[in-house]
Amino acid sequence: MKKEKGRRPLWKDLLLIPLQLAADVILLYAGAYLDTRIVSSQAHGHPTFALTILFTAAAGVMTAAVVLYVIVKVILYFFRKNR
Repeated sequence: MKKEKGRRPLWKDLLLIPLQLAADVILLYAGAYLDTRIVSSQAHGHPTFALTILFTAAAGVMTAAVVLYVIVKVILYFFRKNR
């Protein structure tokens, strides 16, 4: 007597997109904040905002992963809808 496993609502997967966008904003501000706090009096050459670039790249990779996950879940949801 196993219970039939219900499908997970699609809105829970779609909710990941705005949450990831909020995480992107937090990562971008954190990278910029850390770049402004690191000051070296012995630095030579052209200054690069290294942490901002790294945090932006990390946010881009995480966003791509979340969007790919949500797209796959939505496609599977509609293919399994008729069953």
